[in-house]
Parts: sequence; structure tokens; C-alpha cells
Amino acid sequence: MSNKNIDPFWFSDYSIIFDKNRLTEFFPASDMEYTEKLNAILRFSIYIAIILFVYNRNINVIFIPIVSALITLYLYR
Repeated sequence: MSNKNIDPFWFSDYSIIFDKNRLTEFFPASDMEYTEKLNAILRFSIYIAIILFVYNRNINVIFIPIVSALITLYLYR
């Protein structure tokens, strides 16, 4: 799952969240580095928000990834 190179934290390089090689890494696994886990949590929250928006058509789900981003940023620092 994880590369030998440690992924940057999403706040340093947001493109890591949308990296085509990382799109399937949305659930933190024990073999991931800490930054990879935090990136996976944010990626998962984005996926959940998209699914909920398509299902419910409720724009308020935008707060899910925003809150997740703030939490992962807090945990990283």
C-alpha cells in the first residue's frame, strides 16, 4: 500500500489527496505512515461527502471534509 517515500501531508501539498495512485487509499491501514493515515482520513471524508450529496442533494455535507481537514491539521501539528 504505502510507498517507501513518505507522502507529504495534504496541507503541504494538497494534490496528494487527488493523486491517481492514492485514490484507493481512503481507509487508514496499519502499514501506513502517520501522514498517509491523515491523508486517508481526509480522502475518506471527501468520498463520504460526495456520496451523501448525490444521495440527499444537501449542500451541508460540505462541512464533513472541512471539519475533517481541520481535525487532521490539528492532529498533524
